[in-house]
Amino acid sequence: MLVMLYLIREKNHYLVVVLFKFMGKSLFFPKFILLYRLMRYKIYGHRGCRALLNENTLLAHNKALYLGVDMIDMDIMLTKDNIPIVFHDNKINNRNTYYRYGNYNYDKYIGSLTYQQLQDYYVGYPLSNRDMKLVKDFRFYNKCPIPSLKNSIINLINYNSNQQTNIGIQLELKTEPTNRLETPSIVDLCNNVYQVLVDTDVLGKMPIEIQGFEWTTLVTMKKNDINNNCHYSFVTDNQLLSTIEFQRGLWTHHLLPCNYNHLIDMIKHLNGNIWCPYEGDITITDIEYAHHNNIKVVVWSSIEYSKKDINIEKMRELIDWNVDGIITDRPDKVYKLLNV
Repeated sequence: MLVMLYLIREKNHYLVVVLFKFMGKSLFFPKFILLYRLMRYKIYGHRGCRALLNENTLLAHNKALYLGVDMIDMDIMLTKDNIPIVFHDNKINNRNTYYRYGNYNYDKYIGSLTYQQLQDYYVGYPLSNRDMKLVKDFRFYNKCPIPSLKNSIINLINYNSNQQTNIGIQLELKTEPTNRLETPSIVDLCNNVYQVLVDTDVLGKMPIEIQGFEWTTLVTMKKNDINNNCHYSFVTDNQLLSTIEFQRGLWTHHLLPCNYNHLIDMIKHLNGNIWCPYEGDITITDIEYAHHNNIKVVVWSSIEYSKKDINIEKMRELIDWNVDGIITDRPDKVYKLLNV
């Protein structure tokens, strides 16, 4: 039996067609048509896959890996003893976590607790009851601890080694210029995150993107990254853009939007690699302008913003516009859309 492979170009993809020749006859099996994304859209598992499992947990990371994502998105906070952890909010409370020794009301800053103290809390689900109705496929698991960044990276290293893949990480550094008392120090967060990357020996060996709404944090992290092993993703959304703080440069490393024609010009000025806007804030003209300036466009989505676990119509549109990547709560549905 002879097996023949053919590559057929289709838009940004290649179809790998498998043809069997057996006893002088050609046999074609549709189930062996595979969509191989040579010129890939990168699919990012948002907080692992937060519409399916407890967000930012090793369980959610492993589920996203099973679904085939290219990058695992993680939110990074810093504990009192300077341990970077994977957690979105600047506080723990009885909405986003639950106390392992019983239920009671609490509201504590992440930075006021050591990593060991945080192990007394399990990850809950930080959506409102109204928004929870939008995630019908979500399954809540008990006793999911808050992971450290180091353990999360080691988990991914082991997966890549076992599966012979090179899945990467996207780290959103959670600082806020308007909320300094409740969020980590920029210098402390950047130094400790970078040290974890050094200690786990992933620099230059694994795709790493550093992401953030506060651009000063990205500039600070870039100073540590003297060999340019990471890419830097500048996050925006139109709600933030309309604020006085953004217009005065608090979020943009003191760059004033009024002095630039486009956000892309500001990102290019700061030597950024990626623009990361909300999915509903972007046009095809924006994407074309970004690509003209060698800036990739990776869009993010949110259940709270779109009031859906995924906006299929918008995903189709963004793919047609040649967006470079999609950060999604439902990587399974994006792959279904791509017919992978």
